Amino acid sequence: MLQHHHNLPARVVAVCEATQLLWELDGCQRLIIIDACRSNEPIGTLTRMNWPDSRIASRHAHSTHGAGVYESLQLAERLGRLPPSVEVIGVEAETFEPGREMSLILLQMRAEVEKMVLAELDEVTTT
Repeated sequence: MLQHHHNLPARVVAVCEATQLLWELDGCQRLIIIDACRSNEPIGTLTRMNWPDSRIASRHAHSTHGAGVYESLQLAERLGRLPPSVEVIGVEAETFEPGREMSLILLQMRAEVEKMVLAELDEVTTT
């Protein structure tokens, strides 16, 4: 989980079901979603996509928790709640079995994604 930095005008929200995003979009100008995916890339591969990239539909349409990221973004768009900037960062996972712990590769990638996003947020606030 990303640590909250008080000098950043950002909120970090963990959601269990992608449709929960709809409740978090008030005032949001830039949405960055980090989500596990599977697409035949090596485990730990990062893929950055800006909405409406067609790869979001194929990599982020399904969820073990309910509606996927793709459907939730489509719904937000239809409701006029989608922020002007939406990016999905997909992290290639090896399994989606409930209760299974993350592999070392995915734990390392989580740290990399955290650093990457925080660096971008710092850049936005200092320029």
